[in-house]
Amino acid sequence: MSKQMKLILFALIALILVPSAAPAAVIQENETGFCNVDGAIESEHSGYTGSGYSNTDNSNGTGIDYKANVNTAGTYSVAVRFANGSSSRSADLIVNGLTIEAFSFAGTGTWT
Repeated sequence: MSKQMKLILFALIALILVPSAAPAAVIQENETGFCNVDGAIESEHSGYTGSGYSNTDNSNGTGIDYKANVNTAGTYSVAVRFANGSSSRSADLIVNGLTIEAFSFAGTGTWT
């Protein structure tokens, strides 16, 4: 079962899918599961894991695309590591074209 996900946000570091009773699957930039960022992969600020972090263009509708294959239908948690040195930014978690959840990324006070 394949799920196409798009996170519309700023400076995402990693997407983590967690089924209820199994280990987490971590998707990092430039690795399997990472598809696209409306912006760039950067490494200017410290604190990221992998080869860098996604920094989306600073405009509405930009995001990051991931593809996750899950073997069993069910409920999965999604955890996101991020830094937002600016004010709160809104985001949507979209799975197969359907908005699953709208939320915001509060300012963290720094980009690291």
